[in-house]
Amino acid sequence: MYCTVLYRFKNRRIISSKWADFNAKQGTLRITKTLYNPTNNFKKYHLLTPKTTGSKRTIEIDETLIKILKKHEIKQREIKLKNKPIYQDNGFIFARDDGHPQLRKVIETRLHRLLKKAEIKKNITPHSFRHTYASLMFEAGATIKEVLEQLGHTDPKTTTVIIYSRYPKHERKDLPTV
Repeated sequence: MYCTVLYRFKNRRIISSKWADFNAKQGTLRITKTLYNPTNNFKKYHLLTPKTTGSKRTIEIDETLIKILKKHEIKQREIKLKNKPIYQDNGFIFARDDGHPQLRKVIETRLHRLLKKAEIKKNITPHSFRHTYASLMFEAGATIKEVLEQLGHTDPKTTTVIIYSRYPKHERKDLPTV
């Protein structure tokens, strides 16, 4: 969840991340692929190049995420040893107990469980955090171009629609256009 909330990752990009993409010393995570799994079958997936060139990027990550990932890597090694006969090490950061990439549905289910526990009755999806990130960045003074680059968009209209949708119609006339 930390990756989704603070780093505006799409689920498909989070679950396609591999340990080779993570550099703890430099504090970076490379986004180079997206997981395509239309049937939600953990064995029938494809790793694809992201749709846009802007989607492929290296993101600086904070010390908290670095610590979380290091701790997760240790736990994953323990799972590998425990499940050695069935574990297929494909290098995924967010792997199931058998080494296959985690399903997108699992992230959504965990988020809904957390929302229920917190007694939040809004329809929030992992993707909602990308939109919130964009709006907060814009409100903090970032330009639409800067928000666009952070989200990996190539079309400014996509970014503008996301930002504008957060404002009531009567306030939109005061917002800058691309």
